[in-house]
Amino acid sequence: MSFYFGNTKITVTFLFCALLGFLIAFDRHYILYAFIMVCAHEGAHLLAMKMCALQVDAVILEPFGIIICKRDTPERLSRRLAVITAGCMANALLSAVFFLWYILSNKTMILELTAVNGSIFIINALPVLGLDGGQAVYEILKWKKGERIALKTAKTVSFCTAGVLFVFGVIICLKVRFNPSICLLSLFLLIQTSLNRVKYD
Repeated sequence: MSFYFGNTKITVTFLFCALLGFLIAFDRHYILYAFIMVCAHEGAHLLAMKMCALQVDAVILEPFGIIICKRDTPERLSRRLAVITAGCMANALLSAVFFLWYILSNKTMILELTAVNGSIFIINALPVLGLDGGQAVYEILKWKKGERIALKTAKTVSFCTAGVLFVFGVIICLKVRFNPSICLLSLFLLIQTSLNRVKYD
């Protein structure tokens, strides 16, 4: 299903609708919260692009993320960083707001929303290419050292970060309880880095 919002084409894939329907029907509330907050994260990127007067050609809603297709990038580093970090800043702000709300209301649901936003913020802030933190590192290094050195350094930092995260995940599995989520995340980040994915490029 596709429609236009101004000059921007919005495409909602069948799998996106199917996943959303599944989460609502089976009340997987924690996953549903994460799903909604990821949408808020990507929406913040989109808002930042609009505020920087960037032409957004298309927005595609897929099951595991939102793809934003744009025509150009800001010339100034400060504006590029504003676009890149907008999602993390949105989740950090939402996490702080929900935490204050939890203190006032003491409701478990609000605490879950705080944790979800905090997790999304931490994951996306990691200095790994393909995530907001890694892209920010890449942009700063490119501005200082040039594209070739920036990409090489950013990939090295990405591999080291994902490697440390994998070791941490293994320790968690062995010492505390079997929870492979951190290991799986680190493997995903390693694959993503090896494919040399750079957002907003």
